[in-house]
Amino acid sequence: FISGDEVTSYPTFFKSPQGVPSPISTTPVQTQYPTFTPMYAASESPSLVHLDDLDMNTCRSLPGPNLTHLVRKKLFILYTAVGTNPLSNTSSAQYQAFVWLLSHGSVAVCSMRENLVQRFILGVLFYATSGSNWISCISETDGCQGDPFLSESNECSWGGIFCNTDGMVTGIHLDKNNLVGSIPFELGNLEFLSELVLDDNGLSGVLPPELGSLSSLTIVDLDNNRLDGKLPTALFSATSLQVLDLDSNQFTGTLPSLFGNLPDLYFLQLDKNKFEGALPIELASLANLKYLSLFSNDITAPVSSSFCGKDITFYADCDICTPVDSNENCCSKCLK
Repeated sequence: FISGDEVTSYPTFFKSPQGVPSPISTTPVQTQYPTFTPMYAASESPSLVHLDDLDMNTCRSLPGPNLTHLVRKKLFILYTAVGTNPLSNTSSAQYQAFVWLLSHGSVAVCSMRENLVQRFILGVLFYATSGSNWISCISETDGCQGDPFLSESNECSWGGIFCNTDGMVTGIHLDKNNLVGSIPFELGNLEFLSELVLDDNGLSGVLPPELGSLSSLTIVDLDNNRLDGKLPTALFSATSLQVLDLDSNQFTGTLPSLFGNLPDLYFLQLDKNKFEGALPIELASLANLKYLSLFSNDITAPVSSSFCGKDITFYADCDICTPVDSNENCCSKCLK
């Protein structure tokens, strides 16, 4: 038996992205944060169908109000399912990212139409997490391995952002960077996102259920923040998950049987939260699970004997490690 305070070597899961290129440095640019002013009214001309329908010359020659209208229309698809339009709230992170996007000017906006939505989403992440107070990746001299966020360079060259060969975001690694605020649900629209690594920050609020729509998502590393609420049911639709690292937060509720929907899961770290109830037996049936850490929660029901004899590194509180129908200690180490 060992005390929880004695445990100093439990891994905080972090590894470099595999199969994605490192950020490419470009010529340093001066990061300028726009002054936010209310949007002027957009023309509602019926000829303006969609930004992507216009040829480049027509797009670049659009009057300012028309360009604003079409950019807003392109981004609004992110909000049709939620029933609100934060682009109309001048104090929202979404509005600030919208204004920043338009500050590029018509030539730049029209040139980046294909990836305009993902660039906007990264802008929302910046403003939603107090980006101006980040430790790195906000200036040319803060040690960032890449260009600063919101610089004029392609977003794939920004520090902490990784993309595939098609220029689509596959990884966000901004751990230990003083991100304070909530995780924007818009991240669930980054179709190719595989790794979300935001551990050791000051993030609060709930885990966005929209992450469950990401079929490529393999790593969610959010330990040592202030996240709370229950694990969203929709998260378990991300069936490619291999790593779920949520320890040292304030999550509540019971652990759902839906863990059985994650056949590739091999690393699950949920210690130091407020989970309660019993461990779902479905966890014991995950063939690839190799690491399970659950100590320092409010789980009181003894584990099922199905957890015994497994090739799993299993940490839990001592009073739940022995099944009611066995004298065997099923934990690799139990903690008082």
